[in-house]
Amino acid sequence: MKKNQIAAQGYTIRELCKTPESTDIAFGRVKAAGYDAIQLSGQWHIGVDTLAELTKKHGLEVCATHIGFQEMVDDLPGVIENHKKLGCKYVGIGGMPLEARESPEACRAFVKKFNEIGLRLRDAGQVAIYHNHNFEFASFGEESLMDILFEEGDPDSWQFELDTHWVVRGFNDPVKWIRKVGSRMECVHFKDLHNYKDGPTFAEIGEGVLNWPEIIAACRSIGVKWYIVEQDTCPGDPVDSLAISHRNMLRMI
Repeated sequence: MKKNQIAAQGYTIRELCKTPESTDIAFGRVKAAGYDAIQLSGQWHIGVDTLAELTKKHGLEVCATHIGFQEMVDDLPGVIENHKKLGCKYVGIGGMPLEARESPEACRAFVKKFNEIGLRLRDAGQVAIYHNHNFEFASFGEESLMDILFEEGDPDSWQFELDTHWVVRGFNDPVKWIRKVGSRMECVHFKDLHNYKDGPTFAEIGEGVLNWPEIIAACRSIGVKWYIVEQDTCPGDPVDSLAISHRNMLRMI
């Protein structure tokens, strides 16, 4: 992990990106907090052309995105073109549709479709990535949705974007899952958590309970290219939380 591989997840600053003007300010602050790259999520209402202008203005490489799965289904040529405008290789979804979570059969139908979409993105020089939450680890008998994603997902079609926080919230070990997906992951979500008595909450990287030295070592061993910092909710200004995470990550490397 090098400094220029650390990116901010745009979802963290979504409330600061209501207009082009406020997004301009927010992107400038993210750059000042030390980040050279961003994953776009929660900014699409600004418009792709404006986002391309603002990220270029502030020297933020668009390392990845999160878009809706239905958008991929309905207009994949438009998705491909938008990502070309952004200079972005990794086309992500934040999770499977609600109906795909209802049964193993529904999940398999989703995976089959995602495999097909991923191959079309690959042909366009882009890579589909799947971001997990904790629900994928819920069991249906002897298998979980995560098992289905891993076993039936086409490694040549799409990659994982494991979220360390949600793996733990799914009662699993992020280090084991990082090593398990191996070369099938080039983008990872770094997210910490406080394990309070009244339930876990989101935390800045290095301020919670996750074992970051082992997580970073595992990511290095599989060749992760982008370490994307996300914090779904922050105790104060989200850019301040991103800055804390960035400083702590620099100390770790």
